[in-house]
Amino acid sequence: MAKKRLGIIGRGSFTKLIQPILEKYFDVIVFGREEKDIQTLQALDYLIFSVPLGSLEDVCKEIRNKLSTKTILIDVTSVKEIPLEILKKYFPEFQILGTHPIFGPQSGKNGVHDLPIVLCNVNLHDGLYNKVKAFLSKELGLKVIEKTAEKHDEEMAYVQGLSHFIGRALSIMQIEDYETATQSYKQLLNLQHLIGGDSWELYKTIQKGNTKTKEIRKIFLENLEKIEIDLDRD
Repeated sequence: MAKKRLGIIGRGSFTKLIQPILEKYFDVIVFGREEKDIQTLQALDYLIFSVPLGSLEDVCKEIRNKLSTKTILIDVTSVKEIPLEILKKYFPEFQILGTHPIFGPQSGKNGVHDLPIVLCNVNLHDGLYNKVKAFLSKELGLKVIEKTAEKHDEEMAYVQGLSHFIGRALSIMQIEDYETATQSYKQLLNLQHLIGGDSWELYKTIQKGNTKTKEIRKIFLENLEKIEIDLDRD
């Protein structure tokens, strides 16, 4: 039986991670920004948008009239409300699935089994949606978490927005390991290591692509300032 055809737009590090995994199950075609043959696009069963959030709308504009409505569109950005609104705007007649694989080249380098992925279903029919869930959990071994786009972004404002904000600061500081390091300090080193290799585009998506993240950063900075003021008072 012929494999389903799955396209990925974008040649970044996440594509490089998932391409060999998906090639076991699909005929995978990867497209760069300038490599979108119309006939190939129209023959796709699935299309993953693996591009920075800042580029997503431009890509949608470029291909909006080049796809067949039978193609299932999948978003993999680390925020959900804005990218899904973009896809719905340009592809109103398509079935769309929002996903957030909560792993990347660093955390997934030894395999993705047991790693989490969030699904935000826009309008996949129940039968297809259940098949996708089963594939992700049973075939790839991922931990499937279902959320609305709004709930996802509320949680990610803390889970990613706050952790990446702190991790980016630690990375700029380049804190070092010491033989006297406590377990809590080692956690900071680990955070610096995990986040330090992330691209600036990913960081911007996490911080600016989620409308809820700015408020969390503000609260965090206000509390740091309060702690500093309390110390000065003593």
